[in-house]
Amino acid sequence: MEGLGVAAFCFQSGAGKRSVVNGVMVVALLLVMLLPLFLTFDSQSNSIVKTIGQIIWSEKWWVDNARRRRKLLEVEDKKEKFRILHVVTSLSEFNNGHRNTIKGDDRLVNTLIPALRASVESMASEKSWHVDVFLVLGFTLEPERKKLIVDALPDWVGLEVWDDATPLYYDRGQNAKLELDTRALARQHRFVFKDKLEYYDFFSAWEDDMVITADHIRNFIFLSNKFDGMREHAPNEENKHLTIGKLSKDQLKNIIPGFIRVEVLKGNNMAQQDESLDPIPISEGLHVNGSYCCSDFETHLAPSSDRIILWETGVAAMGVRKLSEDIGWVATLPGRKPLRGAIESYWSGMNGAYGDMKRPGPSGNYFANAAGIMLSRKQIHHLEEACKGGYLPPYTDGFWHGHSGLKPQNVEFWSGGYHVFSLCGLQRILSLEKDAFSKHLIYHSANNKQEGIARSRLVKADNLLGQLHSVVKAAESHK
Repeated sequence: MEGLGVAAFCFQSGAGKRSVVNGVMVVALLLVMLLPLFLTFDSQSNSIVKTIGQIIWSEKWWVDNARRRRKLLEVEDKKEKFRILHVVTSLSEFNNGHRNTIKGDDRLVNTLIPALRASVESMASEKSWHVDVFLVLGFTLEPERKKLIVDALPDWVGLEVWDDATPLYYDRGQNAKLELDTRALARQHRFVFKDKLEYYDFFSAWEDDMVITADHIRNFIFLSNKFDGMREHAPNEENKHLTIGKLSKDQLKNIIPGFIRVEVLKGNNMAQQDESLDPIPISEGLHVNGSYCCSDFETHLAPSSDRIILWETGVAAMGVRKLSEDIGWVATLPGRKPLRGAIESYWSGMNGAYGDMKRPGPSGNYFANAAGIMLSRKQIHHLEEACKGGYLPPYTDGFWHGHSGLKPQNVEFWSGGYHVFSLCGLQRILSLEKDAFSKHLIYHSANNKQEGIARSRLVKADNLLGQLHSVVKAAESHK
């Protein structure tokens, strides 16, 4: 009888029965009141507790209950905030020794977590934002390893994990076997975007060693909002002038703030020598601000501007034009021009600085692979229209030739930007206002590209900014 609990008392009679019935009603009422608490989705543990029995016996309930209560209290507040989903893709839990890494080094602990912590802590400084994290992993994340990530994040930040996310591919043309398409792991953030599109206002998706700060996002949103405002009063006819004049509605729809990856020189490493500089004068007195991108994880000190270098583009690939009085002059990064809405600019080599050299297109040495992207919901909807075959899955259009976006597409296609900034025709710009330019520089925290690239390609960010201002002077005198 003891095991029957409350049910045994239902067989009593008289006042005792009424007392028991009243007691049962009270218990039932309490359960109804508490049910929303128990059914709340816990994005940190990636689980939903569905029944009272599961709650009582769940080993995570006691640990996560405090976090769950805080989340319930924050629900209404969260609705009022600007909602950001920060997606990070990581192929390997430990480095394999390729690309100037140390074989066996704990990439999760030494690369992913520090970059993620720095990014989220910076975003958390903006009190009007709510940030959640979504990890897309090419490996199985064990519970004790997941806890390291949870502990590195503020309590209010939600975490979801899609591990073993590398798609399988049937290579019909070669060995006719199912195999993992590791290059297509960089595609998977698009599925996350589609699944979460109506739940967030802004999406940020990057490789696991990229640091994204609140300053990057604020600047991106500021410029994007400016472009939207300009489009409301823009003409329909496209502007073909290289340097000035109002852009058309289509041109402004295709413009987007861009980014350049940078590193901080280590030890005795040095940037390119004077003889390797592009033949464009460097305007004096211009320096980038490393606090926007590249502060040290431990000391939080910004590096000296002359230690910040880039390697994937240069002034030879860029043009400049004046967008408006309040935005001023911008630099354009290379890409393929769309059929409609192409934006013209004054190329750095128009005065003959590069001799017979043609303006570089989206080639590897100049394209500026950013290792990720950030987009508003509105911009994602535009890409669905602008990209042949669509931006979001399913990739069933004939453009994909029956491969669903797997091979032959690679990492550079998906996260490097070749799809969006070349095939889809979006034009990346960099503000040339001295302070704002630094907010287009994003830190490659692995800091290992400088080890395997020729010194002649390591361009000081200060020099690039100075050269672009010299190009502006040439453009201002252009007729």
